[in-house]
Amino acid sequence: MSDVRDAGDSRTPVVPPLPNAADWEAALLSSDTEALIAAVRNYLGPVRTPYDKRVLVARLSAFLRREDTRKGVLALLDPLDARILGALLVAGPLAEPELRNLFSGELPLFDLGIRIANLLDRLIVFRWESAQGKLLAVNPLLAEPLAGVVLEAGIVFGLEREGGCFASPAEAEAARACAVSAETALALFLCVYHAPGSIRKGGDLTKRAAERVAGLVPGLVVAEEGGAGRRLEAVVRAFAAAGLWGDARDRVPDVGSLGALIAAWGEALPIYLAVCLGRGTTPGDDADEAALPPVPAIEEEARLVAAALAAAPPLLVFSRGGLARWMALISLRFSRLCAARDRVGSRPRGFEPASMERLFEALSAFGLLAPLDGGFLVAVPSAGAHDRLPAPDPASTAGRPVLVAEGSHVLHLLPEAGLAARLSVGGLARPVSFGAVWSFEVDRESARRGFAAGRGAKDAIAALESLAGRALPQSLAFSIQAWEEEYRSLRLYHGFVLVADERRMRVIERSPLLSAAIVERLAPGVYVLAVSSEEEAAALLRAAGLEPPPEARRAGPPVPWEASRARIGELDGQGESGAARRAAEAAAPLAALAARRGSSVPLDPGAYAAALKVALARLSDDAQEQGGARRSPEVLRELAERIDRRIVLSEQQLLEADVHAERIEAAGLDYLGKVRVVEHALRHSGDRLELLYRLPGSSPERTLVRPVRLDKTDKGLVLEAEDLATGSPIRIPLGAMSSVKRMRASLFGEGT
Repeated sequence: MSDVRDAGDSRTPVVPPLPNAADWEAALLSSDTEALIAAVRNYLGPVRTPYDKRVLVARLSAFLRREDTRKGVLALLDPLDARILGALLVAGPLAEPELRNLFSGELPLFDLGIRIANLLDRLIVFRWESAQGKLLAVNPLLAEPLAGVVLEAGIVFGLEREGGCFASPAEAEAARACAVSAETALALFLCVYHAPGSIRKGGDLTKRAAERVAGLVPGLVVAEEGGAGRRLEAVVRAFAAAGLWGDARDRVPDVGSLGALIAAWGEALPIYLAVCLGRGTTPGDDADEAALPPVPAIEEEARLVAAALAAAPPLLVFSRGGLARWMALISLRFSRLCAARDRVGSRPRGFEPASMERLFEALSAFGLLAPLDGGFLVAVPSAGAHDRLPAPDPASTAGRPVLVAEGSHVLHLLPEAGLAARLSVGGLARPVSFGAVWSFEVDRESARRGFAAGRGAKDAIAALESLAGRALPQSLAFSIQAWEEEYRSLRLYHGFVLVADERRMRVIERSPLLSAAIVERLAPGVYVLAVSSEEEAAALLRAAGLEPPPEARRAGPPVPWEASRARIGELDGQGESGAARRAAEAAAPLAALAARRGSSVPLDPGAYAAALKVALARLSDDAQEQGGARRSPEVLRELAERIDRRIVLSEQQLLEADVHAERIEAAGLDYLGKVRVVEHALRHSGDRLELLYRLPGSSPERTLVRPVRLDKTDKGLVLEAEDLATGSPIRIPLGAMSSVKRMRASLFGEGT
């Protein structure tokens, strides 16, 4: 069935509709006639003339429906077959370049192309002319039994290692314990926030600040393999890449932006930061600010990463290529979901192979991916809440007090306090210690930093009393109020001021967008806005339905408590939840796949192929007892090669196959034989040549090439080809070749 989602008034396919048996038969009928006849001769025996292609296709269809045929197909599967077929079954039909991208960097594309051609020869996949173009699809006659064998997360994505591709619960727990949590990242931020001058212009910490943070938050100082780098540095660079260290000129940590991120991401905040690190620049780059894509693109990619990590089997050790494929498949489905929603053609979103390595490095630096035996173990909870927006005030915990306030201006946050509560307290009080209980101290300087970020004494006291479940000690409340009076006695604004008449005042103060961006009302109709540019102010006014003023006098960017909320999500407030829902929906099929385990079919075709070769040897010894004429050594060698190519499915096929042995190798003085082998390879675009040659003055060399053409010269024929080892052109006289062997990508032709 095709997977569909509502898209306006129509229903648009999220994946191309799966082909049925009629589609497969139609593809064979429209394929090259010689290729079809070659397949029938291999699987069913001689083809009598005249023949009807529809009858031949019907016979092949009946052959593939037989139980013994399906058993042979399954018995000859190997791990690479399973990975390719599993990816196709999860993703649905794909164009060949899309399928190749799923294995980019995992194996040479030439080897992948040879294997795809082999799967075509084995009738397991076929080329299908769909409404989306020519796609590779799993044969619908074999899809169900194949799915029962290959659709397991360990088979399609796991690392082949001794003891299996699943880690022990102890290994997984140890990995999760070392990962950077949202609380750890918040603790680092608060340490820097209350230590002015800790951030260099490039975004990294001063040596003294780094030592102080390492002492307060020891979990951040984790040596990586080889002693290179520290986790602390990675998290600091991620904050810089996310733009949370404020403007490059003064480097005041942006507590408002962090509050908005905590509201949007909750415990999955480290995933967002890691994605920013993977996509941003590093401290010391020439640019003042991290070279990040637009915020919606970062938001979208981070939601995809979060969904991919949440759906991952908690104990599965991914191979590097398997993890890239896991994420790429979720990204592909996400792209189709977005295309269905927007009622436009599918467009690339999320992960690209070129950026995958940087993403893995960033996630590993945060400990969210734990290296294990050359693969990766996902070190985040398998089912988190990051795919849903948290409650507006997660710190309330059903009204239970989470704060203890002392008259000495010391505050203690209990373990059950949420992230929003920790940031709320940390925005006003200086952290003293982090542990099961977080302790803070409120002093004049820490309070002034809170006021500079847009907090007022009245609101701050109310927030602390709500967390404590009781009134603050009188001395503490009095000090906060007195410090605010002192702070407000002299004010210098750095930002944009909006002036409106009486008619526009009502619109501005009733608009949710504009009212949230107002830092302070200086007078009736005079507002300080939380925007950093004329363009941002104009966009905000347009979003509220107002025409921007024709001129603006720039005063510089502000740093209010809610300064960057508009920057973090789309102005309509729908970007975060929409991306989260679609990312979780895209990951759902792979999450279901993660629960499957324990196929009864071993992915080792060696034993079955060996049994077929034993049967072939019996035929060679006494063909008469098998009911047929004695076969030549050339035909027997051809059948042995077909067994190696796994296009012989049963002993009966050895008896019935109509084999015409083709010359694939020529050596020595057989010049004409070499010419025929090369010419045959030139006629079949998927074939390659293995050459043993010796040029004058050099040693013999063996190489694999893609033939391009034969060039006639005064000294004889010269082969022009592409050296597959280097990708460079090569010219070799045929007379210099001592051996020419054709490597057949497909036995039946590319049109099958």
